[in-house]
Amino acid sequence: MHHMIKAASVMPLVTGNSVNPEHHVWGYLKNNAVGIENQRFESILQKLVFRETIIQTVKNLLLKLAVKYQEDNLLNGYFFYK
Repeated sequence: MHHMIKAASVMPLVTGNSVNPEHHVWGYLKNNAVGIENQRFESILQKLVFRETIIQTVKNLLLKLAVKYQEDNLLNGYFFYK
């Protein structure tokens, strides 16, 4: 499985494909997030879809929230650290 993750990490980014993992990670965070955090996530994700920002911007917000809400399963996974 690790070799599949490495292979996928060097493939070109397709916006539609990248939004799905972000929504999956958001699913772990959305119940703890406050209104402004929800708005920020939706705003950044919308910008990503329209190619007005890069994927790292979304990941940075999700990482900040994962740390804030102590989501160890996210923090110990591959999503943030590939």
